[in-house]
Amino acid sequence: MQLPFLQPEIDWFRHSQTAEGVVLRLRAGNHKPDVAFTTVTGDRLSVAGSSTWCKFRVGDQVTVRYDTRSPTLARIDGIFNLWGWHVFLTALALFAFTKGISGVSQKKRIE
Repeated sequence: MQLPFLQPEIDWFRHSQTAEGVVLRLRAGNHKPDVAFTTVTGDRLSVAGSSTWCKFRVGDQVTVRYDTRSPTLARIDGIFNLWGWHVFLTALALFAFTKGISGVSQKKRIE
């Protein structure tokens, strides 16, 4: 179910690099910061970040992960920021699968 969506993420991750950044300003609350960082080639960039899991304040230091092929494709680094939806959907699928298996075994016992 997730595999078609997971491959581009893995490709992005393989071509990514981390850099230290700083929160410049917040957009729409404290979950959507604009972050400035410098790439390994010395380019200083500012990107719109977002996080469902973390809250930010102006001036916070954050680690940014960016695509070396296109550095403006950057995200705030962290397991849930990068992989959160995949982890959530995998857990949901495993839960549904185990419930389905237990339902089948319950049905066989009743018959």
